[in-house]
Amino acid sequence: MLKAPQWATKKDDDCFIRSVLTRALGELILDLGVAKELSAKLAREVDIPRKPAPKGGTGERKFLTLTPTLRSRLATRIMRSILNLANTYITGLDFRVNVFMPTPRGRQVLDYYKRYLPEIYEIARNDYALLNDLASAWLEVYPFVTGMVKVATAGENASASMRRRKLSTRSYDAGQDLIRRFSEASNDSRFQAVTREFASELSEYRDLDAEQAVAKLRASNALRGGAA
Repeated sequence: MLKAPQWATKKDDDCFIRSVLTRALGELILDLGVAKELSAKLAREVDIPRKPAPKGGTGERKFLTLTPTLRSRLATRIMRSILNLANTYITGLDFRVNVFMPTPRGRQVLDYYKRYLPEIYEIARNDYALLNDLASAWLEVYPFVTGMVKVATAGENASASMRRRKLSTRSYDAGQDLIRRFSEASNDSRFQAVTREFASELSEYRDLDAEQAVAKLRASNALRGGAA
């Protein structure tokens, strides 16, 4: 029997990795079981991060007939992506428990996330290109997040390499793009206000290392007020 960490209780069932990324991929496997065909574009989105589109793809088929063999191959690729994300699950929970929960701003962000989780999931579930970009961005920022967790839990005992991990320009740009796309996909003005709030706040973390980011979060005022 698989054993979860002692602190990974039902309260963690709304974890981002579990409740958005891998959940949507798991439901895609179910969809494969009943669909007769699948768009070639969607087939490329099952690999996280996605593989490059074939060169000179003007003659590429737009839809693929889902034979039993193709269903099995696609399901295997989806499971590989799920396992790739699963490797980051514990760090994601550690980040939540040790970085966000002890800070007022972190708790407010988690409250926002819990409030808008159904909408976040629905948007990602209906746009697998967005889902792929979201999951790929998470995998790319994962080393920086790991550094923040180490700083939060070990303090000065965290290694210099962990403390100096930075939020790269590429990760920053990807984050801003994803925030924009979630905002544009929503009709909820309150959710859109939260996305503007996050976009503004993310700009304050650009080029910070893990140690600086943890210090900034600990000093942040919780009351940003975007979803009041």
